[in-house]
Amino acid sequence: MKKTGEKGKNKKSAKQTIVKKAAPKRRMEASSNPYGTELLDRLKKYVVEKKGDTLTDLAVSIGVHKSFFTTIKRQNSAIGSDKLIKILKHYPELSAEWLLRGTGVMLVGARSDEDVNFRFNLDKLIPRLATEMSDLSDSVDSIIGLVRKIQKAKKGIEIDQL
Repeated sequence: MKKTGEKGKNKKSAKQTIVKKAAPKRRMEASSNPYGTELLDRLKKYVVEKKGDTLTDLAVSIGVHKSFFTTIKRQNSAIGSDKLIKILKHYPELSAEWLLRGTGVMLVGARSDEDVNFRFNLDKLIPRLATEMSDLSDSVDSIIGLVRKIQKAKKGIEIDQL
């Protein structure tokens, strides 16, 4: 049988509120994350140096808190793929390959330094080759003229010998 006096001892009354303490925030350790740091440095190079914007403006534009990039840098953490997609949509001319890996050229459709140097050298080389070919053509014409003179002289010698 149940004792009526002990019925509510183990249960909390409806008027009691349960107060949970928030778990203490753990401070992220500054672990080595060279990829996040290098990526952020490349992003800063483009946004600040090339576009003249600030990372704060970019953060607001992609819908994150204005201190997002400062926090990423301070905590040495990575930028999430969802944020990277937003960044690349915001700057469609920015090369994903360059931003993520640091390889290739900064801008989509831009030429690498090697390509530019090759083009520059080729642009200088073409007129020089044209001049050389013209000089060569003149030399060939002179040689042909000399060969004809030799052939005529040879025929003259043959006629004189008869």
